[in-house]
Amino acid sequence: MEFNEEEIWASEIGVKVVWFGGKAMTKFAAFYNDIEDYQVERSIE
Repeated sequence: MEFNEEEIWASEIGVKVVWFGGKAMTKFAAFYNDIEDYQVERSIE
């Protein structure tokens, strides 16, 4: 059986802010994955 190749477009964006002379820090990150022809490997016993 033949399958299409799995393709993924992955994106990440992030921000880091340091406050009060380095005494506090805030981090934010967002991820997005667009997957086509997702493949799952399974074994049957």
